[in-house]
This record gives sequence, structure tokens and C-alpha cells, in this order.
Amino acid sequence: MDWLIGELVALAGPAYFFLQILMAMRYRGRWRLAALAPLLIMVPLAVHAAFAYAAGAPGWPLLLVLAAPVGFAWLLLVGIVKSSVGSLAARRAATGRQSGVARRQR
Repeated sequence: MDWLIGELVALAGPAYFFLQILMAMRYRGRWRLAALAPLLIMVPLAVHAAFAYAAGAPGWPLLLVLAAPVGFAWLLLVGIVKSSVGSLAARRAATGRQSGVARRQR
């Protein structure tokens, strides 16, 4: 079971960067702001990692690797909430159209 957690943490890094780019390009308005929120943590950590690499520190990417799963989870949560809100709005619109048609038939 420990190997599975390790693999998921390792895969969360590339998945985070992919989702970050994808959501930043596709989302608009407040959803884009929510999708860009992990950058408030990741950009300073990337700068820290760059300085640590330049200084020759052996564990320079450690903070980025540990923060990437948190950023991935945030982006996944934003995507799920956006999908839920969109499907709820579509369901309400469909119900509203049906009730409007029923009213006109009377």
C-alpha cells in the first residue's frame, strides 16, 4: 500500500502542471481565479527551488514535490465543483423550459 501512495504522489506532480495550464487556458472569470490560486504557493516554491539548485543543495525540488499533490487536489476540486455547478444550472434551465411549455399549453 505504501508503494501506491508513493506512485500517486509522484504522478501528482506532472498531473498538477498539466491541469494548471489546461484550466488557466479554458476557465474564465472567477473559475480562472480559483484555478490560478495554487500558483500563489507554487511560484514562490519554484523560486526557492531555483535558488536551492543554484546553491547546490541536494534536496532542492523537495518542497515542489511535496506541494504538487496539494495543488493537484485543489485543481481537481475546482474542476469537480465547476462541473457540478454547470450541470445543476443546465438541469434548472431544462426544468424551467419544461414548466414554461406546460404553462403555455393551458
